[in-house]
Amino acid sequence: MVLLFLGARFFLAGGKERFAAVQEDRRDAISILKAQLIRVESKLETLEKQVDDMTESELWNREYRHALANQNHILLAWYSLQLEMLRDAARIWRDMPEELKTRIARLKEPNELLKDVPLPAPQVKAS
Repeated sequence: MVLLFLGARFFLAGGKERFAAVQEDRRDAISILKAQLIRVESKLETLEKQVDDMTESELWNREYRHALANQNHILLAWYSLQLEMLRDAARIWRDMPEELKTRIARLKEPNELLKDVPLPAPQVKAS
């Protein structure tokens, strides 16, 4: 019984120490987060002061630069897509049989490809 009592007491003492260590770690984490929050708030105040100091034309120029940067990203994506399409076309041309390449090269107009395809007869509406 005495051993059980001493074992329980030893376990509880260790539990208190672990609980105290966890609490200390939690306090350290909270203090680190508070310091980071103070730094972020300071940066935000600095940015707000910079924006307040800017004139309307400076703000417009800044927004215009951002819009141009976004437009440049869109154009870059479009050019990348066009380049990819050209690469695909080159690959298709390279893999195409020589007979078909020769036939395409002889064409004077692109519509000649469709000369053998029957067109539907025009429909006249009754008035």
